[in-house]
Amino acid sequence: MNLYRLWRGFVAVQVDVRLLGGLREAAGSPEIELAVEEDSTLGDAVGVLVEGLPAIGDALIDGVLGSYAPNALILVDGVEASNLEGPMTPLKEGSVLVFIPVTHGG
Repeated sequence: MNLYRLWRGFVAVQVDVRLLGGLREAAGSPEIELAVEEDSTLGDAVGVLVEGLPAIGDALIDGVLGSYAPNALILVDGVEASNLEGPMTPLKEGSVLVFIPVTHGG
């Protein structure tokens, strides 16, 4: 599955998105090729993903906090995003994003 947002006058780079568990089911695909603007961040990529697949947003974004943090771990090139720069983590051509849903409750 491909998701692209077109930017007038900007160069787009491709990142590979891998979805696990309920996020894969919400998207209907385990892998997505995502095009984002050059110099985009993880937060930008999440925005494009949620915009293109609203069902992912329902599963990924916490309605109260407005963040993906409580609902998923996101790896950027094999490193958990919170160990990098969180949503401000820069992406490059060929970056691999892995979304791992977190089940929690009490």
